[in-house]
Amino acid sequence: MINIKMKNMSFDLMLVLHGLEFKKPNVSILDFLDINKKMAEALNDIFSYKVHVNFAETIIDQIIFKGTIDTVFNHKKLISALKKTQEECNSVWIGKFNYNDNKSSFSFSAPKFILEKKTF
Repeated sequence: MINIKMKNMSFDLMLVLHGLEFKKPNVSILDFLDINKKMAEALNDIFSYKVHVNFAETIIDQIIFKGTIDTVFNHKKLISALKKTQEECNSVWIGKFNYNDNKSSFSFSAPKFILEKKTF
């Protein structure tokens, strides 16, 4: 029997913000992460945020990535974007994400996103 691994990435990440203000009603992943559109589209279904409205501003309290996507992409670029966001927002990611492809499985824990385990 052949063991075929599925390519996927799973996320359980949250970034608590300190009242990040936007002057528009809807925000997207690209407002927070310095990633390309292809990565943003892949993450869109598992991306959410907690918000409250204060007059004309949308105030973001949390950014959340929770769930699994059936694709993989460059995890090093994603980690770089996650770290950049936490620096810019003066906050710290909580949780982890996992990367699985046909050859490897990786787990990265916030806030440093250092490789937690590696299997072949």
